[in-house]
Amino acid sequence: MNLNTPFILNSLIISSLFLASSISYTAENIGKMSLPAKNLERIRQIEGKSFPAPINCYGTVLYVNGFIDKIRAVSGYEFLETLEKNNCQKLPTSEKLQAGDVINYIFQGKGLTHSAVYFNDEWIFEKTAPEERFTPKFINIETYYAGYPASFNLQSGCKEKVGSRCVFGTIAYRCKLNPPLQASGYKSILNEPSLESCFEKPKTCSEAQISSLSSYTVQIQNKIRMKHKLATKDFELISDILIFIRRLLKFPEVTSRGQMQQFLDFLNELNDLENLTPKSFEEFEALGEENN
Repeated sequence: MNLNTPFILNSLIISSLFLASSISYTAENIGKMSLPAKNLERIRQIEGKSFPAPINCYGTVLYVNGFIDKIRAVSGYEFLETLEKNNCQKLPTSEKLQAGDVINYIFQGKGLTHSAVYFNDEWIFEKTAPEERFTPKFINIETYYAGYPASFNLQSGCKEKVGSRCVFGTIAYRCKLNPPLQASGYKSILNEPSLESCFEKPKTCSEAQISSLSSYTVQIQNKIRMKHKLATKDFELISDILIFIRRLLKFPEVTSRGQMQQFLDFLNELNDLENLTPKSFEEFEALGEENN
């Protein structure tokens, strides 16, 4: 992985496969889905709406299934940790999927690259890329995979091999939806009086405001370096920092070389954390087996 283009800022490693054309489900039919009312309401709240980059597929899935209280940028590391923390069960190849199941897409060498919520054999719900123009929506499976060389359903299993090695597969998880959420106590830095104007109009950011943002990146870096377990409020802060940095990069003139290096160091630190996740289909298949 190229550390000069950190994963979460560089589209969070999403494959071009998932930018295929799609047919959207109609909002009035959402109520026909066999999901709890809470989850259907969450879908209504985000379907077709734009969100700041790099809010992504993982944040969409966790929000729809009730694991986080708002849609945000979520790394593969946090995503897998959340599935584990909530005792989500990895489904065997023979298991038929149910509405609400989480579909994870695994590529050899990259590991987890994408995730979606399964609804039925025709439809999934996802955000195909972290850029703002890609909105959360229903995707028609048949249209989505039209022309793709491998013929497959979305149940767990290897979908494409080179020799004996799986180069692409899906692994599905079934989770108990809507677990009790405890407030993390985090107050968004995007609404902090000293930073709000900088976030809204990055071109007007002062050196003091950029330094204040940098102090938050140092706070997270120190936790990672000292091997401290990141709490929910830390991941919420990371999401806000990433959104903030993404905006600032459009106006490099407001950031000094030293401050820019600080941001890059922060992104690389997150990238190293991401590299702790499995990178092959076989590793994902074995994930958690020691606990069974």
